[in-house]
Amino acid sequence: RPKYMKNDSVSQWTIDWCKIRNKRTWYQASTTSTNQIAKEQGTTFDVYLTDHQSQGRGRKNSEWLDVAGGSSLLSSWTFKLSKPPQPIASPLFGLAVFTSLKTVWPNLPFSLKAPNDVYLGDKKIAGILLEVVSTGSEHLMILGLGLNVFASPESLPHATYLSTMGVLVTNTDWQRFLDVLQTYFTEMANLSMHQEMPSGLCEQIKTALNHFPLKKAYVDKVEANGHIVTEVSSTPWL
Repeated sequence: RPKYMKNDSVSQWTIDWCKIRNKRTWYQASTTSTNQIAKEQGTTFDVYLTDHQSQGRGRKNSEWLDVAGGSSLLSSWTFKLSKPPQPIASPLFGLAVFTSLKTVWPNLPFSLKAPNDVYLGDKKIAGILLEVVSTGSEHLMILGLGLNVFASPESLPHATYLSTMGVLVTNTDWQRFLDVLQTYFTEMANLSMHQEMPSGLCEQIKTALNHFPLKKAYVDKVEANGHIVTEVSSTPWL
């Protein structure tokens, strides 16, 4: 069986999972940006999905390119918070994605690259974009997650995808991945309202950063506020 068949749609797999988990789901085959739609819709839906984004964005308005046709997870996840999320939210959710991938595919060389990328080997496989919409005492955190599963844009030689390393990604694997991801997302959303991270998570983030094969320096410590400490510098995560 080939690694990717026409009926293997990441969006459809995710929609099926959302139905089982009672997630309110928005889906269109093509849209501008799921984060933008989520900002416009507010708390109407829990998960926003598409097969193609014409205006996909990364951090600082950088462009996120995709391969249309359901070969990637192009999504936004919404969390209603009682307090605005703090700067530690970015490393926390990066760790959530990294750990979820590592849990289901433990033999693959995943790593974190601050501030918002997940790598497979020396190439990018996922990107995260966190945005917040606050109205009075209500705070909506929107987590944009793009994850290449069956393909990545040929125009981006630094990008890769999950099944490129001989891995047969099945619907069963994907459902398990989403289950793990949801558990971590729930935990991290709650922690994101605090000023500091637990020491155990700081150690896990440090390990994930040091797995990155293209790092410029070994990370000696990740501080509770998210600062990355090396032998020569202490840098805020963002």
